Amino acid sequence: MNKNLETLQNKPNNWKAARDLLREYREKQARNSYEIIKYGLPLINKKSQKLSKEELFEVMEQVFLAGLDVNIEESKTLLLKLQKQFPKSLRVTKLSGLLEEAMGNWKSAITIYKSILKNNPSDQIARKRLVCVSKAQGDVVLTIKNLNNYLYHFQGDTETWEELLEIYLTQQCYSKALYCCEELILAEPNNYQHHYKIANIYYTIGKRTDLIKARQYYAHSIKLLKEQNLKSYYGLYLTANKLKSLYSKNLDQSETQINEQLLQFAADKIKNVYVKLEDNDTKKTVLDFFEKNK
Repeated sequence: MNKNLETLQNKPNNWKAARDLLREYREKQARNSYEIIKYGLPLINKKSQKLSKEELFEVMEQVFLAGLDVNIEESKTLLLKLQKQFPKSLRVTKLSGLLEEAMGNWKSAITIYKSILKNNPSDQIARKRLVCVSKAQGDVVLTIKNLNNYLYHFQGDTETWEELLEIYLTQQCYSKALYCCEELILAEPNNYQHHYKIANIYYTIGKRTDLIKARQYYAHSIKLLKEQNLKSYYGLYLTANKLKSLYSKNLDQSETQINEQLLQFAADKIKNVYVKLEDNDTKKTVLDFFEKNK
């Protein structure tokens, strides 16, 4: 058990243990909302003079966020205190936006975040929250717009590119999804997953030139991660097989030879994985398939 938590269970009024516990939770970014409320509120209400102004703010913010999970009325009360003690704080303004979100007051939250962006268009948190609001409203079009606005200012945020990519895929906007993948590859060229994802998109589009690109990206994904990359081997096999089945007449002799080599290479790699497994129905099905399709 956590040492400070154990102390507080025996001595609930030990303010130092409460302070240290909350510090630890902040350092670890642990939510633990019930415990933060339980031990944070007495610290704020009875021992605030023991804390520096900076730490008091951090504790109040921490308890406020915990309250959004388990006791929104406490969050409302704390926000009023924060607004009184730190009237010009931008962080407090953002907290007021979070409170509006928690209460489902989307228009009010949007107004708050837009007012922040009016003075500072590059405020990362405010732009992120606008994305969260549009997602919570289920507005896909607005979410895409907000994600693009965010990425205009923070182009290197790969997680957001991945989020936008997934939305474009659900909407079958493949050209825009390809653009997201290209940005991800530029940012992280050695990430095999990005090459695998762009290969999937080209495979889905399915024209001859797209399949050739898909084959290239699956192969590069394998080059980056040779082991434990079965899905890329499958992708390579399916793509080469599709090229052979649908477009063999459009491939010259050299291209046909390359395609056959890659088809056999992928098949051998997949078989090698399943041969090593214990006998089961899946293993038998896979090996039988490749035996019939030599």
